[in-house]
Amino acid sequence: GDESPRAALLLGTDAASARAIALGLGTLLRRRGARGFVVVSGDTGRDPSARAAREGVVSALLLSGLDVIDVGVASSDAVVGIEQAIDARATAHVASDGVGGATLVARVDGAPLSVVDVESVRAIAAKGDFAAGEGTLLTAPPHAAVLRVRAFSEHREARAARRPRPTRAEPVVDDEQTGLVARAGFLDEDTAVDG
Repeated sequence: GDESPRAALLLGTDAASARAIALGLGTLLRRRGARGFVVVSGDTGRDPSARAAREGVVSALLLSGLDVIDVGVASSDAVVGIEQAIDARATAHVASDGVGGATLVARVDGAPLSVVDVESVRAIAAKGDFAAGEGTLLTAPPHAAVLRVRAFSEHREARAARRPRPTRAEPVVDDEQTGLVARAGFLDEDTAVDG
């Protein structure tokens, strides 16, 4: 498995604190120009506060304008594999802390959060200066997550390709020799110039 040291963010015992920390993480990612999906996993067991914290994390990342693929319970090896296969910018794993709260272990750009990153997330959460946006949520078990994200991305690209692109308006051109006026790239013979 991944033997890198991990800096965990304590999410507390309620969804509001978990959401604030996750909004801080989402904001940090957005400020760094994050694109692509964030892989969310978790092993919250039967702990209701940990489940609420996980839901708060997913919601906050979406509200930060990040796309999320929620893979449910997954090993760290499976999450890293998904992260690499879909070129995810980040991963977020929520787990029960065993005492009624939850922790968030995140990886950004293939590495665990640094101490500086953790302090940045906490500072953003304390200030409440969050990025806002609208992300997309996909859910899939770990074995199907890569295919689900690729299918969604292909669908999104196909939809964007079908959407008509706005044309740039051309300046008005008055051609005194032909008596034609060109506006927005079209010749309008009804608008002859008196010459």
